[in-house]
Amino acid sequence: MRASHELHPRQQAGPAPRQCVGSGPARRLRRLAVGLASAGLASGLVLAAPAAAHAAVPDKWGFAYIDNPSVAGIPDLNHQAGSWPAAFHAHSAPVERRHLL
Repeated sequence: MRASHELHPRQQAGPAPRQCVGSGPARRLRRLAVGLASAGLASGLVLAAPAAAHAAVPDKWGFAYIDNPSVAGIPDLNHQAGSWPAAFHAHSAPVERRHLL
């Protein structure tokens, strides 16, 4: 007979024994399914990734300071710059304002 301070074998301290979920063929099939799903997801993400945008470099550039946008005409020539020939100038045109209700 056991002494009162001894524990029953099921009450002993320590981790519980591991129980396997499924046997050999079932486990292999599950791993294969998970592997194929992961590979499909990875290849789908690679194909769906957007390609890098390739924008064209502009041929011309320029800017002009327009202090009164309600008047059509040529802004002050001292406040214009660009890659256009000297004979050309920037022109401004007023924009009709429309109010949305």
